[in-house]
Amino acid sequence: MATAGHAAGLTDTDILIDAARGVADAGVFLAGQQAAGGIKVSIISAMELVAGCKNATDLTEVRRFLAGVSVVPVAEPTASRDARLCLEATWGGAFCSRRS
Repeated sequence: MATAGHAAGLTDTDILIDAARGVADAGVFLAGQQAAGGIKVSIISAMELVAGCKNATDLTEVRRFLAGVSVVPVAEPTASRDARLCLEATWGGAFCSRRS
């Protein structure tokens, strides 16, 4: 895992959710990413954050957050591969879903 002081690419949705829930390590990690050049999330992570909104207040907060980060597109081959891996993991005994 990347350390808070080193930019390493895209930030996973789980880290974003943990930070929103007040998990200190996730907040420190995001602060380090911001200091090292900015937080980057995939368009898929952005969609997952929007999909997790329970009300208009949540959506407003997510939109505000996304306005301050770089949202990176995902190429179709990458998205297809990731969807396939997720399905294989799901049916192979593991799971691939949002944390609740």
